[in-house]
Amino acid sequence: MKLLQSILSDLKSWNKILINRWHLHAPIAFVIGLALMFFMFEMLQDTGVFFSIFAPSFLGLAGLWLFELAQQGNRIIGEKERFESNKDLFLGWSFLVFGVLAMFLYL
Repeated sequence: MKLLQSILSDLKSWNKILINRWHLHAPIAFVIGLALMFFMFEMLQDTGVFFSIFAPSFLGLAGLWLFELAQQGNRIIGEKERFESNKDLFLGWSFLVFGVLAMFLYL
C-alpha cells in the first residue's frame, strides 16, 4: 500500500516523473507488453483468456525484475534505493500489462 501511495504521489509532479525516468520506463514497458503478446498469441490462443493475459504479463514481470536486479550490479543497496527500484518495477509492470491487454484486444 505504501508503494502505491508513493507512486501516486510521484505521478502528481512532472519533475518527479523526469527524475525517476518514468517517461522512459512507461513507453518501453508498454511496447514490450505489445511484443510479448504479439509473439505469444498463437501459442496461447487456446488456453483461455486469463492464461493468455497472465503468461506474457508474468514473463514480462520476470524480465523487468531481472533488469532491475542487473542495474544493482554487485553492490548491496539500501532500503530506500530498494523501495525506489520496486516503484520502477511496479510502474513498468503496470504499463507492460496495459500493452499485453491492448495487443490482446487488437488480435
